[in-house]
Amino acid sequence: MSETASSPDRTEVLYGNEMIWESTLQTFSNIKEELDGCFDHTEVAMHVTIEPLWNGFLQLKRNGVRLRTVTEVTAENISYVKKTNGTF
Repeated sequence: MSETASSPDRTEVLYGNEMIWESTLQTFSNIKEELDGCFDHTEVAMHVTIEPLWNGFLQLKRNGVRLRTVTEVTAENISYVKKTNGTF
């Protein structure tokens, strides 16, 4: 059997933010029903301010995917948490 990206025996190391974002967005295309996540309090800003990621989340929502996340709300991230309200 040949190894593919979905093989549990294969680890793929991604270098650079753009490669990570591209891989994440490719994964988004496979999500049909729900996406649950647990983010560090600093990651909320990243998901909102990086336009390709934010647009990916919005597209999932438009496609009827249920998005849920757990994170710590702090004074530093409250504006980003408020922006995600209704999306996540």
